[in-house]
Amino acid sequence: LSPLSVNARGGKTATLLNGKDRVHGILQLDIVFPPGNFERDPTAARQNITARVTPAVDTFFTDLDNWAIPYITEHSERLLGKQMTKDEVRFGYTSCIKRPDVKEPMLKLKINSPTSKAPCRCWSQEGAEVPFIEDWAGISVKGKVMLSNLWVMGTGPKAEFGIVCVLTDAMQLSQPFAFPF
Repeated sequence: LSPLSVNARGGKTATLLNGKDRVHGILQLDIVFPPGNFERDPTAARQNITARVTPAVDTFFTDLDNWAIPYITEHSERLLGKQMTKDEVRFGYTSCIKRPDVKEPMLKLKINSPTSKAPCRCWSQEGAEVPFIEDWAGISVKGKVMLSNLWVMGTGPKAEFGIVCVLTDAMQLSQPFAFPF
């Protein structure tokens, strides 16, 4: 993780790199909810998208969490402003996988909309770029995801932080569920 930087609005981030390269993965994603955000602004440049957790996705993000917690613990003074224990880091860490008690686990991703400077690119199964997918709910995609950066809110033991995962490319594998009547 790069040194922590602060943007004009006070957001703290540290870019995630593997050497000098960004970290990417190719995953099959079963999309549950279409892109959206808290403001319910369909024109927002960056939105949230939710997918079901398949075994491969679970393994990918479990491995990420198993790397991130010890790494952040070791570098907590640089990243969070205070030396912290592994338990303190585990308490403040937010995984990309949400595991509620009563529902199935879900993967939370970011997606850049067509109004963004770097929108998610969509592809046909033949390898041609196609227009941005309009109806995401209920489809399966093969997705290229980028582990973008560590986000940090607050400092020390009250800090909340996690890895931002961005869907950068998507190839639709199935059509949305159709109303059968």
